[in-house]
Amino acid sequence: MRHFYLFNIQKTMNLLGHFHPLELFNTLEAIYYGKNSNILCEEVLLKQLLNSIDVQAVDNDIYTYYAHNYFYTKYRHRHVIRDVFRHETTIMEIHPSYIKVETNVMIPKMLQIIKESHTFFACDFQNKDYYWLDEARIIFGEEQILYQR
Repeated sequence: MRHFYLFNIQKTMNLLGHFHPLELFNTLEAIYYGKNSNILCEEVLLKQLLNSIDVQAVDNDIYTYYAHNYFYTKYRHRHVIRDVFRHETTIMEIHPSYIKVETNVMIPKMLQIIKESHTFFACDFQNKDYYWLDEARIIFGEEQILYQR
């Protein structure tokens, strides 16, 4: 299972992050692992980098799309898809500062739904993987991440 964290990056940092996604990933990774000894500095940096996530809006977007899907379950702000036809298992937990996604595929179908109305930066700290959600596409059933340079 892969563990992705989705962050809602502020617009000013969003422009810089599109040109230098590795620096953005390294900054978020340093905060995630707590490599800095100064917690106040990390908190200020997070406030400068991230916007809060409208939990209710994201929650409603996913629920309205999957409400009648047989493979979908929801409890509070936790969404689960166990799609036996696509061989996908995805668990998404929505928090005000981040969205945690546990999945067995590279780009879960749930992310395709929320990327249309939000700009998120996805990080997999364990596998050292990162991408902008709006650049991720599923083409003919194959997962691809297209980088624009």
